[in-house]
Amino acid sequence: MRRGYTPSRDEITRLLETDGPPRAVLLVHWLFFAPSRRETYADARWCDIDLDAAEWEVVGKNGKVDVFPLAPPLVRAFRVFQRWQLSAAERRPEMRDALSDPEKAFVLMTIHGRKTSPSTVTKIATWHGIRAGVGLKKATPGIDAVDGMTSRVTPHCFRRAWATIALLIEQNDEWLLTRGYLFQESIALVLEDQCDTDGRGMAALER
Repeated sequence: MRRGYTPSRDEITRLLETDGPPRAVLLVHWLFFAPSRRETYADARWCDIDLDAAEWEVVGKNGKVDVFPLAPPLVRAFRVFQRWQLSAAERRPEMRDALSDPEKAFVLMTIHGRKTSPSTVTKIATWHGIRAGVGLKKATPGIDAVDGMTSRVTPHCFRRAWATIALLIEQNDEWLLTRGYLFQESIALVLEDQCDTDGRGMAALER
């Protein structure tokens, strides 16, 4: 079976370092450091996230509750975004009202205080890929594009990138160690879903 597009380490670095709208900058950090399904990000509310404890509580398939540890770069990204969002809410009553209700305070809410759809999560990631010049390809008619080019960057490709990079733990990889990406619980959760068939991912975690 053909494997989908997986960003390289250099491409992941470019995605993380490329500037853009606040929601996009947070999302690409979130997608990489705490990989999950796009619905999970759309559903996430501020009450699910404890920045002081650096944890994110996620209700997954069949009501299973998982707790993701949040890497320091992701915690910083959340704090920067939260400051922007609170500032924006001062000028937008819809956002202010949504943030005041824990049930409606979705992290990735729109500027109108509405929940972001999973398809929009994908669009945000793809547009950021275009801005970063990562995974570019010719666009077909009707697809979001700039100068006829779109990007293969999607939420799912970040999950593949994380799982691939997790396999490098067994090599004591300097790229990972210097960036603080080694959060074993997050890797284990992703590899439950993404582990390759020969078991190298789980073997790496057991070392």
